[in-house]
Amino acid sequence: MKPLDLFHIPLEGTHLIEASAGTGKTYTIASLYVRLLLQTMLRVREILVVTYTEAATDELKGRIRSKLHDALRCFETGVGTDPFLLELVKRCENPGHAVQRLEYALRRFDESSIFTIHGFCQRVLSELAFESRSLFDHELINDQTELVREVVGDFYRMHFTSSMPPELAHYALRKGYSFSFFLQLYLKASLDVRVIPDTQEPEIHPLLQAYRESFDALRRCWMAAGREVVHLLMNDAGLNRNKYRQGGILRMAEDMDAYIFSGGHALPLFRDFSKFTSSAVRSSVNKGFEPLEHEFFRLCESHRELCEDLTSCMDRILVWLKVQMFRYVRSHLPGKKDALGVVHFDDLLLKVRDCLASDHGSALKENLSERYRAALIDEFQDTDPIQYEIFSTIFSGAPLFLIGDPKQAIYSFRGADIFTYLNAAGEVREDARHTLERNWRSEPGLVEAVNRLFAVKEPFVFKEIPFKPALSGETPSREVLRDAGGAPLTIWYAGEDSHSGLNRRDAEKRISHALAWEISRLLTEADQGNAMLGERPVAPRDVAVIVRENSQGRLVRDVLASCGIPCVISSDENVFDTHEAREMEFLLRAVAQPYSEPFIRTALAGPLFGLDASEIDRLEKDERTFEMWIERFRQYHDIWEHGGFMRMFRKLLTEENVRARLLKLPRGERMLTNFLHLSEVLNQVSMEGKLGMGGLLKWLNQQRDPSMPRSEEHQIRLESDDDAVKVITVHKSKGLEFPIVFCPFLWGASELRDKANIPFHDSTRGYRAFLDLGSDSLEDHRIAAERELLAENMRLVYVALTRARNRCYLVWGKFLQAETSALAYLFERHADGDARTLPNPDGDTVRKRLERLCLEHKGCMTVKDLPREIPSRHVRRGIDASRISCRAFSGFIDKSWGISSFSSMVLGSPHAAGAADRDFLYASPADVHDGEGQGVRDIFRFPRGARAGIMLHAIFESLDFQAGDSDIAELAARMLKLHGFESDWAGVIADMVKKVLSAPLDGTPLSSVRSDAAVRELEFYLPVKRLSKQMLQDIFRGCGSDAVPESFPGMMEDLRFDETTGFLKGFIDLVFRSGGKYYLLDWKSNHLGDGIEHYSRDAMMEAMVKNYYILQYHLYTTALHRYLQSRLKGYSYKRHFGGIIYVFLRGVDPAQGREYGLYHRVPEQEIIAALNERLAQ
Repeated sequence: MKPLDLFHIPLEGTHLIEASAGTGKTYTIASLYVRLLLQTMLRVREILVVTYTEAATDELKGRIRSKLHDALRCFETGVGTDPFLLELVKRCENPGHAVQRLEYALRRFDESSIFTIHGFCQRVLSELAFESRSLFDHELINDQTELVREVVGDFYRMHFTSSMPPELAHYALRKGYSFSFFLQLYLKASLDVRVIPDTQEPEIHPLLQAYRESFDALRRCWMAAGREVVHLLMNDAGLNRNKYRQGGILRMAEDMDAYIFSGGHALPLFRDFSKFTSSAVRSSVNKGFEPLEHEFFRLCESHRELCEDLTSCMDRILVWLKVQMFRYVRSHLPGKKDALGVVHFDDLLLKVRDCLASDHGSALKENLSERYRAALIDEFQDTDPIQYEIFSTIFSGAPLFLIGDPKQAIYSFRGADIFTYLNAAGEVREDARHTLERNWRSEPGLVEAVNRLFAVKEPFVFKEIPFKPALSGETPSREVLRDAGGAPLTIWYAGEDSHSGLNRRDAEKRISHALAWEISRLLTEADQGNAMLGERPVAPRDVAVIVRENSQGRLVRDVLASCGIPCVISSDENVFDTHEAREMEFLLRAVAQPYSEPFIRTALAGPLFGLDASEIDRLEKDERTFEMWIERFRQYHDIWEHGGFMRMFRKLLTEENVRARLLKLPRGERMLTNFLHLSEVLNQVSMEGKLGMGGLLKWLNQQRDPSMPRSEEHQIRLESDDDAVKVITVHKSKGLEFPIVFCPFLWGASELRDKANIPFHDSTRGYRAFLDLGSDSLEDHRIAAERELLAENMRLVYVALTRARNRCYLVWGKFLQAETSALAYLFERHADGDARTLPNPDGDTVRKRLERLCLEHKGCMTVKDLPREIPSRHVRRGIDASRISCRAFSGFIDKSWGISSFSSMVLGSPHAAGAADRDFLYASPADVHDGEGQGVRDIFRFPRGARAGIMLHAIFESLDFQAGDSDIAELAARMLKLHGFESDWAGVIADMVKKVLSAPLDGTPLSSVRSDAAVRELEFYLPVKRLSKQMLQDIFRGCGSDAVPESFPGMMEDLRFDETTGFLKGFIDLVFRSGGKYYLLDWKSNHLGDGIEHYSRDAMMEAMVKNYYILQYHLYTTALHRYLQSRLKGYSYKRHFGGIIYVFLRGVDPAQGREYGLYHRVPEQEIIAALNERLAQ
């Protein structure tokens, strides 16, 4: 492989360009693009540039366009800063023609062919539909998980049915072969992987028959002689009691009971079953004693052997089922997608490849070769066999540049295949293989340190991936780090106080505090002018912490935040894996079921509402406040039901002041970002899927399942990162660079978690990808797969270390279970080129190796003990911590304007302003009891309190006033069930409803009111210029009405509100029209007594005064009066308003007359006029 010469590389044939980290890969691509334009006379649309993400595509477009602008300027003026362009101008024989070409290219740049691989394939299939034999109207989807779920579900139901032997079904489930297992197995497999072994379905029935006969014999014997067997084992003097302890024998007997009563389905056998076998009993007899003999022991011996044969057969069946699942999905999934008219990104690749390989592929290849005369494939190390087959077929003989770096191939979980790169590299002629050798990113000392670190035999495990030391590029504008606290590569040794090694959890905590201390030190030194980047002090934005896992990122973030160091996380963490997703589910569950007190308490305890433990505890004792919260959640429920999820959530954010509350918290900006992201996703899903409350809750619950595949569009969004430390995963960091980088957690083990389903590449078959689901060579393939995993972990180490421009911190030491890590491999290679040293050296040996390595390369790397100092809270530059004090607010905030309501006026709670005015909100604690379990079942003894009031209101909100008896009975039963009451009350409630409907309201029963003559739950906002207690006193004191007792004006002093302006909000239960008049009706579920006599006019009047209902109906009448004035032509209060009717539901009985349960008044017009006038002043 030779250094790349941008001017002499031929613009024909296939070339491989290896671009190590920081060597200017994008610069090279843009330069080759300019050469292709000027020297091969190609147009912009004829040069195909392919990369692997939308973000990279946008960046390439911008960089190439900028390069064309710079080239045009350079050719026009002869001056510039780009040495490549200046040299290109010198070599050009016709600069004028070059200017014309560049101007034309810039004018037509929107036609440029710069795509992702999937974008390229989609264009091929759509623009060349006839040549590719593809349909026009297929919809492209970016997530096929639900379709795969359906097909896998079909397969699972087809095999795991009642026809499957119960022993096999139970065995499969105990082994974890659930539907979720099969779904995940398919989703994790790479696109074109070959599944092995190719086996026939094993025959199980003969073994099963023998097993069942053996089990029946065992069961009969145990049922007859089980006690005798246990007695023998407990009391035999010759048994070795180290093996047969008495407590253990009792547990064995319990396990045997469970197995017998399972009907033989509980396979595999319980752990100590073998102790019941005759061979185990014989081998456990002390010398000088005769072994125990019993028929049960002999039966257990033969039964165990049968079980071993049966479970071995069932294991083979499960392997066969896994293979069959892949075949089934691969054969049925395309048909399902065709039926739905959809195509997935993966299908684009397969369709283009298959079309090119088909009988009519030559026409497609010819057309594509004419359209695209040259290609530049970026990030080629992340390709796969299908993609390479497409490009190699189309551009056979044409200019094809494959640009990448095998040392940075880290996306195997996305289907990237490093072995495709290696195979392709092997097909390229030696003289067409190039390398970029100068690192323009990092300081020379850091370049040298990385060179020395990887200067070992086979540093990337496979000899086909060599390491060539980079040269340091001269960059005059580079900012040099000046800080005495470390070398360009600083290695922290951890575990000096642990002989056996640190466990992972302790190590991660200790390291997180160490890096917090070091970052705090750097920032403090920067404030004092001792840690400088060029001419400026080091700032938080100059620092990045690169982690392997999201959990490590969260730990680092929390530690940094506790030290006052601003930080943000940029990871591939999914928004559904966050704490906020759980809180969102709690919220939606409470809103969907607003009558469930546990759900509401759980939601209130979360950050959206912010109630602490003491406030939640007080709700148990403060019935009124809790009933108010129930009513608020019911309102959110109604908004969601009638206006959709997003309208409800936006309303909640505003009403509950969520933004301000969250932003006060340490992680408030992150939390708010996650909640808003979740709300957008949920709204989109609910709209596209037309999901109701239950459906959306179910979907959210499924997405929170960790076993569900994660979509890139659901990765958490970055909150504000103006000046903050970046905490980022290795995979996210690729392509980025930072002045100072910490790599604290690169010592994870290289071991497969799933040892039964092994993805690997077969070196004997051209490194073809295979998935071994249980072949005879599974162990050999596991070893090969873990070697591949180690190689990828080495590449992750390389990517992480090369993100740094000035300094990199690396942590290594004595860690438990890190013997197979990439760092263990690397440093053992330094100790012994063939890594023949012990795989688990002691801590002193590890430390000495690091010191020896750093001593050999003194100046560019150093080893230090992991800092143990407790990190102090960092205070930003320019602030004297001793003089920090809270600023005193000297301004004035006008708190008189707001939205008030009758509820807030009576209760004095700011939350009550948004609640509907229900009678149960004002009930005293003595009025609240459940009423259940009493002997008499009548409406007077029906439970009281919030639930009862909400239920009774809900009935009349949804009731058709012309409903028949059966409909009323069905509604009553449904509402009782919905709100958690015993069904025995259905007759009582239905009878009460019928009485209310037939009662004469000012001479007219409700049953005669049509639905188009009634408005339920009429919400109003009444503009208020001024509202005060004194104003209300003055109005009521001068009214002289018998409906307002003399003592009532004085009660205004006890109201709980200050003078206010703004709006008066409320909900009128019912407004209906009858006989040309409009009536205001309010349902009251108050319990006034256990007999009809307690609902007389005098009793109702007492309740009206006590609960301020007199004030309520005057305010509501004023609101309705204004409404009718604006809507009804020729409106007159006397002629059109029929009055207010307060229906005390428990006391209505037409047989007793209108004197009971019905409070009807026409408020004095003078009072309504005075209220209307004074509220507007």
